[in-house]
Amino acid sequence: MSEGTLAQTQLISTQAAPPLGMIGIEGRIFRMGSDRHYPEEAPVHRVNVGEFFIDRSPVTNGQFRKFVNATGYLTFAEIKPNPKDYPGALPHIAGPARSNHACGRR
Repeated sequence: MSEGTLAQTQLISTQAAPPLGMIGIEGRIFRMGSDRHYPEEAPVHRVNVGEFFIDRSPVTNGQFRKFVNATGYLTFAEIKPNPKDYPGALPHIAGPARSNHACGRR
């Protein structure tokens, strides 16, 4: 299997029209992971990703702030981890990954 990039990925033509501002991406099988870098990335394995829609352009900080304010969404970095999910973790570092979120919440 050759290594592909998003630029090489074909757009899909689904029966449903994509939502406004989005494009369809064809599903593919790709190689995920690495046998040459970090141990937790091994082993390299094939993953099948179904077709999906994606925004034509990146989300701006302002758009993300509006979304967060409207929904109360919390990023993974803002959620205090459950110590049961991280046995052996030091208690003094078991807080949210970031205390100062990009959207300005503290």
